[in-house]
Amino acid sequence: MSESSNNIKDDVNDVSVKSKKESLFDRLTTVVIRCLFLFLILWSFDGFWNTDIRALNDFQQTYFPEKVKLEQLKLSNINQNNQYIDQVVRASERRIKRSEEIANNSVSIEKEALKEKEIMEKKLMANLNEVNKLCRYFQTSVLMIGLLKKKYSEDEFKNVLSCTNAECKDIILNNHNIDELCM
Repeated sequence: MSESSNNIKDDVNDVSVKSKKESLFDRLTTVVIRCLFLFLILWSFDGFWNTDIRALNDFQQTYFPEKVKLEQLKLSNINQNNQYIDQVVRASERRIKRSEEIANNSVSIEKEALKEKEIMEKKLMANLNEVNKLCRYFQTSVLMIGLLKKKYSEDEFKNVLSCTNAECKDIILNNHNIDELCM
């Protein structure tokens, strides 16, 4: 039994040594993968390449000059794009301001036109009232002339009502034109 117990102990020792070796290998692999992952994150992080730390800048320029040039080029492109965007924004703001001024002017012109329209409508109504008043006077005059024509004979009527101008004769003879106007 001692042999079998020795074999078991040897097996246990072998397994523990293997597990220690595997765990050391696993640990080294994990550390290397983590370092590689950290390196990739730093490599793609813009702040790492655009830093103000002098020692880090010197290290980067010594060991990674091409990457430093690429990052500086990227930074200059970003600055140029920012300037272009600022120009576009300023131009847009000027256009918006001009459009607002035109809209405000249009609104004020529209208000003035509405005021003028209202004034003209008031004047038109006043003129229509005046015309209606004159039409009533005219219709009353025509009615009175008609009554006079019925009361007097034609010769007496000419003596009672003598016209001195053409309009008077026109009113007496052709009053149907004015009736159309005053309807």
